[in-house]
Amino acid sequence: MGRTSRIAIALVLALAGSIGIVKYCSQKNERQFYTQEPSVNSFHTQESSVSATPLPSSALELKVTRVIDGDTYDAENVRKAGNKENVERTERIRCYMINAPERGMPFYKEAKNFLEQMLLDKDVEAVYLIPDVKERDSTQRKRLLGYTFIKTSNGKRIFVDEKIVERGLAKFQIYPPYENEKYKQILEKAQEDAKREIKGIWGLNPKSSP
Repeated sequence: MGRTSRIAIALVLALAGSIGIVKYCSQKNERQFYTQEPSVNSFHTQESSVSATPLPSSALELKVTRVIDGDTYDAENVRKAGNKENVERTERIRCYMINAPERGMPFYKEAKNFLEQMLLDKDVEAVYLIPDVKERDSTQRKRLLGYTFIKTSNGKRIFVDEKIVERGLAKFQIYPPYENEKYKQILEKAQEDAKREIKGIWGLNPKSSP
């Protein structure tokens, strides 16, 4: 084998190695995005305009006990916001107008883990639900439907549903009737941003997405 051939083979091997390293680093960074568990205070969580408005009189305060998937969770002590008494009321709650992957589907675990981070983080001071006009769904559990907010220890009030959609871990989906146009607009924009940046489920083959 001549000197020129050896140099050519060496260059090909070096190029292949570089491509492998780049691919590994890319995959590693993607895994780290979903596996690291920072405080919610450290998320890039710019408050939306709806977060700055006062909670409506219909708002409920609750204690989250378990996350089922990326759009459903269980809660206890469900009571009117501002009422500090313990109330023996438990509910299964469905984040309205979003649809996260079901068990066995791509990004199911990532969506569930992200919702757990948002609702069960040590820096969450309170969790609020604003019920929709269609208060319960038609499933056997009669899940409570609404829009979920958290209040963090640094004073932010964050629209949880928006953050899930924004990261490409759930789709915005209308289930008429819905009560408030502003939630629809915020979720639509969050989905547009996720699509543009090809986040989460938007990087999948259409046949694999929820």
